[in-house]
Amino acid sequence: ELKKLQEDAVREKNELKKKAQVEMKALLASQSKTEEERDRLAAQLQEKAQQKEQLEKKKHEMLAQLEEYEHKVIVGGQLMDKAAKQELELRDAQQKVDEQKRQEMQLARELAEREDSNMVLEEQFSSLQEEVDVKTKKLKKLWAKHKAASTEIEDLRAEFQTEKEDMLETIRELTRQLKIKQVLLQHFVPLDDAYAIEKRSKWDPDADEWTLEHLETRPTSLRPKRPVARRGVRRAETDFARRNRQLDRGNPRWKGDNVIVLELEMPERRTKDYESGMMGFWLDRIASNEDDVEIIVLDENLQGSNDDKDSGASGPTMACDTDDKDDKEVEAWRLTSHFGR
Repeated sequence: ELKKLQEDAVREKNELKKKAQVEMKALLASQSKTEEERDRLAAQLQEKAQQKEQLEKKKHEMLAQLEEYEHKVIVGGQLMDKAAKQELELRDAQQKVDEQKRQEMQLARELAEREDSNMVLEEQFSSLQEEVDVKTKKLKKLWAKHKAASTEIEDLRAEFQTEKEDMLETIRELTRQLKIKQVLLQHFVPLDDAYAIEKRSKWDPDADEWTLEHLETRPTSLRPKRPVARRGVRRAETDFARRNRQLDRGNPRWKGDNVIVLELEMPERRTKDYESGMMGFWLDRIASNEDDVEIIVLDENLQGSNDDKDSGASGPTMACDTDDKDDKEVEAWRLTSHFGR
């Protein structure tokens, strides 16, 4: 009977050992499967992050294009259509970004759950206090992640609200400018001219602007000159005005041009004629001399003014130096008459 009990104990021990090995294999298989799934979720999360980055880049490019459209003048309703299309594209891009964020958050939650399950499977606690400490650290870590995610969501929401308000303000400003230009076109530009400009307008996708085609400048395409009313007359004239112009030529009422005739304004004279009878004597004296005669006009402030004061001279002084062929003497003659400057 003791032998039978020993055999039963050995058999039960082997069965427990086999059962433990089976459970260990199952646990290891589950752990490897969980790691593969975690890697797959991490790869999906990275792919979603790249897609999000591409969408953000596309959104910034569209915002830059929208800012460029603010400096362009577009005739007609094409500006409104383009602005509405741009707004629709931005909304679609924002929806995609929101969907991308939602998927990323879902993947993050799934990944966190997988990590939690792996941690439960991998951890073997030796005591209750150790388990409490580990779970406390895990809870703090998860709480920090939660706060970071909440802050990021709030920042993204505020950024999106600011961008949305800026875009709406831009659209309103473009709408106001378009309405102003439409009013100017309707009230100050003839319809034919506006239609001609619109017909000549052409969009250049390379330069990203509107251009006007050149007009034909050949003589056949030039506008003919305005015909004159009558040969020799620069404006239209009735028979009544023509008769009165012939009868009353001095009346500016009937003139077609040169209505006001002004006299020539003569400048103020700054010279005087010589009045002294001695001038003829000096001219004859100079003309009779065969040699060159040098005439020097002395200013009142130069040397010799004292002599003028002593002699009672009232005007400027002229000294004539003559070179005599016989005695080579210099004769100085003073003229005390009025000498024009």
